[in-house]
Amino acid sequence: MRNFKTLFYALSVSIVTLQACSSDDDTPTTEQNTEYKEGIFVLNEGSMGSSNAEVTFYKNGTASQNIFKTVNPKLTLGNVATSMHFDDKKGFIVVNLSNKIEVVEENTFRSIGTISSNLNNPRYITSDNQNIYITNWGDASNPNDDFVAVFRKADLSFVKKINVVEGPDKILVENSKLVIAHSGGWSNGNSVSIYNLTSNVLENIEVGDVPNGMVEEDGFVYILCSGVTWGGTPSSGKLVKLNLATNSITQTIDFPDGQNPQFLVEENNQLYYTLNNSIYSLSTQATNLPTSALFTSNATYIYSFDIINNTIYIGDAKDFSSYGEVQYYSLSGNILGKFGTGIGPNFITKN
Repeated sequence: MRNFKTLFYALSVSIVTLQACSSDDDTPTTEQNTEYKEGIFVLNEGSMGSSNAEVTFYKNGTASQNIFKTVNPKLTLGNVATSMHFDDKKGFIVVNLSNKIEVVEENTFRSIGTISSNLNNPRYITSDNQNIYITNWGDASNPNDDFVAVFRKADLSFVKKINVVEGPDKILVENSKLVIAHSGGWSNGNSVSIYNLTSNVLENIEVGDVPNGMVEEDGFVYILCSGVTWGGTPSSGKLVKLNLATNSITQTIDFPDGQNPQFLVEENNQLYYTLNNSIYSLSTQATNLPTSALFTSNATYIYSFDIINNTIYIGDAKDFSSYGEVQYYSLSGNILGKFGTGIGPNFITKN
């Protein structure tokens, strides 16, 4: 559930293809890994209302499905998982509609705790040496109740809430600053917030419509704004470069009319993003957009995207009701393989 529009798309498709969820014939059949390290994790959000979010682990040609349930048979991950984060030998799984964070041992995936208070529609997570930080959309009817929840990493105790403008989504921490992209949540946002963890000063900076991707490199934050595609006047994307030392925008590259890019990943001083089903790259020092794509994927619906160990991973949600798939490619765009996932593979990461 990357945004409100995607939620409605998933619901409409699910109604039409509901039987695909219950068909055992589509289930990915693979062997199980018994240790979960040095591989690829795929978070599957599941079907809204079904509490069937799960995790796929892929390593050495083997895709292990439903590893949270496999390791913790008495527990259920929950309803619509949105993101994962590893730090301090722990894995943190944000489960949006269950209003909780499941915490597991990094390499065994054994449950070691649950955060279930001081959250309201949690979305994305990051951490520093002491704390974890989780963006929260709050109540859909209240545009003024959005916040970042702060918990101690060591014992998961609550620290405080940082109130922010509507729709906090992707979040990163660098140089004692939180950078929060406001995609808009229940509407359309156009800004990022920068919170100084030393001075507790919060600054909001307008960047472009629907910022949905952020990466940091060499003191600069690169922000990909996808533009408005629903619920407002349509607009095109932007790629914004922000100096984190001065909290100032140093460059904005506009996408042509009608182009709405998604995702943003940095690898070896190259930025990668998707546009429709094509993957593009440009240098972090570039002043213009690339004129041609690296390659085009045959995915039905690109729902997640990342680069890990010089390999491009693309999560395909297909029809949002049947099981998904991850395709993986070399950085030059050569297909290397694929493996099955659960329903709605929306986040890819490693530990």
